[in-house]
Amino acid sequence: MLIQWNDLNDRPLNDPTKYIVLKEFEQNPSLQGLAPQLEYFQENIPFEYPVADFRLVTVTNTVTFTENIVVVDGVDVRQYDRTYTVVDRSNEEKDVTIEEMKNDANIQVFPPNKHLEYLTMYAIIVRREFLGLSITPNQQAILDKVEAKGLKMWQNHITESTKKQAVIDDQPLNIDEDWETIDPENE
Repeated sequence: MLIQWNDLNDRPLNDPTKYIVLKEFEQNPSLQGLAPQLEYFQENIPFEYPVADFRLVTVTNTVTFTENIVVVDGVDVRQYDRTYTVVDRSNEEKDVTIEEMKNDANIQVFPPNKHLEYLTMYAIIVRREFLGLSITPNQQAILDKVEAKGLKMWQNHITESTKKQAVIDDQPLNIDEDWETIDPENE
């Protein structure tokens, strides 16, 4: 990383108001020809980047300038440490993610392109039953399909409620488990 200090005589550690980051390097550049007002730091990452579910947490990184001196291309340079911190998302953000997961699962159970047709037929068949009229085996099959879809969607509603309660209770949460995602017609 190339740093330009705002005040060459005042270099307090970890005060970002005193320097400007000019460029971060993926690999060590040659240090020859650097302007005297620039100071080169070698990055040190003492811990691996955390493995995390970014739907539930965020990861921030902190740069801490040290007095550790290392040799890079034959030149003594200071190090800076980059550390990572995992921060839980707010309960509201987690709830939104859970709702999105439920909606995705329900779309797989009852794809939108089937809604109008099936729900219209379902309403007509239920009305026939209500009026005491007989229904055909094909109509009964439609009732069974729509009710099977509805039961899976109801299970997703229960799963959503359980996961939201786990968020409130600050319990461990696997956001991907327990969703009903198979369209009953395709089982």
